[in-house]
Amino acid sequence: MALLLLLPLAAAEISQQEAGIACNPYSLESETIQVSGPISCEGEYWVCDFYYYGNNQNVMVTVSKSDGSVVPARSDMYTDLASTRYASEHGTSYIFGTFLSDDSFAIELNGMNATLQNYQNLLKSLKDDNTITAAQFSDFKGRITDLKGLASELASEVYTLSNESAEFWDAPDCVKLIDYMDGLNGTQTLAENFSASWNMFITRYNGLSAELEDARVVAINPSDAQIMAQGIASIAASITIYKEEETMSVSRSADNFVARVDRKETKDKLEEAYNIVKNVNNADATEKYNQASTAFSKGEYSNARGLINEAVALARAAPPEDDGPDVIIESPPDYSGYFIAIGALLALIVVMVFYKKKTGEEETPKRSKPEKKESWAWSKGKESSMERKASKL
Repeated sequence: MALLLLLPLAAAEISQQEAGIACNPYSLESETIQVSGPISCEGEYWVCDFYYYGNNQNVMVTVSKSDGSVVPARSDMYTDLASTRYASEHGTSYIFGTFLSDDSFAIELNGMNATLQNYQNLLKSLKDDNTITAAQFSDFKGRITDLKGLASELASEVYTLSNESAEFWDAPDCVKLIDYMDGLNGTQTLAENFSASWNMFITRYNGLSAELEDARVVAINPSDAQIMAQGIASIAASITIYKEEETMSVSRSADNFVARVDRKETKDKLEEAYNIVKNVNNADATEKYNQASTAFSKGEYSNARGLINEAVALARAAPPEDDGPDVIIESPPDYSGYFIAIGALLALIVVMVFYKKKTGEEETPKRSKPEKKESWAWSKGKESSMERKASKL
């Protein structure tokens, strides 16, 4: 029956509070832990952030929501989770805030089809009037067909990015982030191709306008196309900056986490050593333990572990602890001989007085023997000398 009761407990998901308890051993003194999430990435994980007087320490501990296990800092999963957390906090201006994931840009791109069709109709009329050659018209028509295809494809990609962005913000997910970044890279390339083709079309069309005196062929203002080209170039630069800063942040967070794991493991060993050293009366083991404790407080964890090993080795090599040093309990001084001598002297004096006075005076009563005092001894304290010394460690 007990086993049946344990099964649902083992399968139950841990709470946000329980995640904080799991993260607590990795915190420093005077540090607060804030648990958020869960972040999904082939499973769900609570995320613990550490703050010292309100300042983020750039370290996170991720705890599995299903079993409460902590994800190691050097695992690929930790990197994915840390990247997702970084994207949710710092990715807006770099990757999610670009016009490549803006629905309004997709609407403009879809409107390009009508604009381009108008240019094609105009050029066809110029061909029919023999104002331009069939070869010229064919060249423009091919460019317009390519632009229509690029615009429609780019609009579709922008809609997809917009949806993936919304899904990510609704529930931060490593897989969704990877899909978004892959889609952003592909959309960026498509946008660059569209921009280059659009600029080339404008250049050729304005060149034709300059050659002809036909009032119908009005030059296209290239400013909008130039602005878009500059925007696309800036997105590429922003993505590069984002990836560099994300890599640095994730690496720094992992390194900080590794240092805290090192500290936690050393602290655990220090506590184990304390329980061993305090039970033996070995000054050398105590001294090594104190040195290890000092090294730990300085953050010298490797040195501390070496001293801990020495302290434990010395403690285990020592003989088992007895009740402390032998206590010599001395008996109280025996004054009975003096009392007997004094009694005999008093008796002699009484006899002499008796015979001396020769009267009917009553005999002086014999003095009673003083009662023997209770014996005493040094009492050993409740703690041994080792325990008292260890309590000051």
